[in-house]
Amino acid sequence: MLTISDFPGESTGALIAAIGVAIAGLLVLRFLQRRHEANQWEAAGRQAGLNPVGDGSSDGALELTGSVNGRPVTARYETRREIQGNEGRHKSLSNKGSRHRVTYTIVEVELSGAADGGVIVSPASGGAAAPGVRNARNRRHDRERLRRGGVFTVAEDGLMLMGTPQAAVEAVSEGLAGRALRAIRDLQIVTVGDASGVAARLTEGVDGRSMFGVGVGDVILKDIPKDETTVYVETMAFIRDGDELRQFAEGAVAVADAFEEATARTSAPE
Repeated sequence: MLTISDFPGESTGALIAAIGVAIAGLLVLRFLQRRHEANQWEAAGRQAGLNPVGDGSSDGALELTGSVNGRPVTARYETRREIQGNEGRHKSLSNKGSRHRVTYTIVEVELSGAADGGVIVSPASGGAAAPGVRNARNRRHDRERLRRGGVFTVAEDGLMLMGTPQAAVEAVSEGLAGRALRAIRDLQIVTVGDASGVAARLTEGVDGRSMFGVGVGDVILKDIPKDETTVYVETMAFIRDGDELRQFAEGAVAVADAFEEATARTSAPE
């Protein structure tokens, strides 16, 4: 067993110096790792047709910007300290266990303007349906309940979609947008337009009952943008492949296109 006397001069100075060198080494390794990640991210972005913004010198990652299928797109990645085995927005409320670094990739797409309606998309949890979920066996009854709650909800092919107007929710769930969302690995959440307004209605609930479990809504909807002009798509995936990043961005753009086409049809005069 080592003691202080084992160090030269029987001084604590050598021990302190050794600890300092070890800490400095860890900091250097951390810096090099983050620089390597930033370089990979920048290379993937260029392959996907997106250009870097900033120098990546801070803890915040490089942002990538560009135009995808005619819409302005911003992509970024960020890391969060989360409990091992309990990661993501759909985790349990437990805060016990050791934490580790989890990387998320995020794409934001600009809508043509502020949206009157909004949509929230998340993975369906264990096949359980929130109050008001549409299904083929009881479709009329569910729609009646949704009119009272003010939110239309669809659970289909592994996704839960909630929002208004009904046509926008269905449009995002179906066609190119729906296929693109279901192709995203480890999808966490998608918000479109006035998602914060939808979240407020969901929290109020149907007939006085929250459509989320107690506290769950806060976890799922934490830190989502409150910008009515944006589509926000988040995955708990460490995307460093340019083709996958491009596909991810194109999927977010498809959601924006489907949402605006549907809301335009809904608001168009007859």
